[in-house]
Amino acid sequence: MSKYRKASADATIAELLERNPDLAKENPRLHPCAIDGQLMASAVAAMGPALKSAFQRVPTEHEEQVALFQWAEANEAQYPSLAMLAAIPNGGYRPMTTAAMLKAEGVKAGYPDILLDVARGPYHGLRIELKRADRSNHATDAQREWLTKLNFEGYRVAVCYGAQEAIKVITDYLTKI
Repeated sequence: MSKYRKASADATIAELLERNPDLAKENPRLHPCAIDGQLMASAVAAMGPALKSAFQRVPTEHEEQVALFQWAEANEAQYPSLAMLAAIPNGGYRPMTTAAMLKAEGVKAGYPDILLDVARGPYHGLRIELKRADRSNHATDAQREWLTKLNFEGYRVAVCYGAQEAIKVITDYLTKI
């Protein structure tokens, strides 16, 4: 730790102890003179990756799906079948009247987000349920039920966590099956 960083840390701790004198009495090791600068530097360095990931913004499902379709558009020359990639806008907030109209028109809860109606090998097509890359959300019971039914009917199905995982599933489907 540089002498400037140590001085800054010492000043911060000194200010903390000045504002909270009881804290100094309860924790004499917090006094700036008792802190080993090298030990503090290694502790901060060890915490770095965890702190960074804790404060990084995770893309929403919408942002992941937008990234996936931007990739698909950019790669249609290499994979012409990507022109058949489509999305079903089942999720998201809607006013009750709109939701009722869509339900009357046949919208079904849990149907997968992304479809690729291109037959490969034993499959009629590919269905993907896209979730956030940090795995903070999971397929609902209705989504899992749809995926099971579609798989039984001859579709390749997948729950993908993030655009990168979906891209891998799609490219594998188009090239390896």
